[in-house]
Amino acid sequence: MVWGVPCMADCAQRNHLVKLWNELVLAFSQAVGQLKACRKSDKAFAEQHQLTEMARLHADNARSMLEIHRTEHGC
Repeated sequence: MVWGVPCMADCAQRNHLVKLWNELVLAFSQAVGQLKACRKSDKAFAEQHQLTEMARLHADNARSMLEIHRTEHGC
């Protein structure tokens, strides 16, 4: 505890959620890069767009789970 603030490094669940969020943000970033590079056809673009949107939703879900955890557990 530092100046009355609990140390956040003690929470394994929080650390797991931060790691998961980081991994999913990186996956979303890669999907955006693939979408940007997609020049094959409208169908290929549409498929990559759908994959990119799913990656965004997964990253946003992980962020929400982290925020819920932090709110409920105060860490």
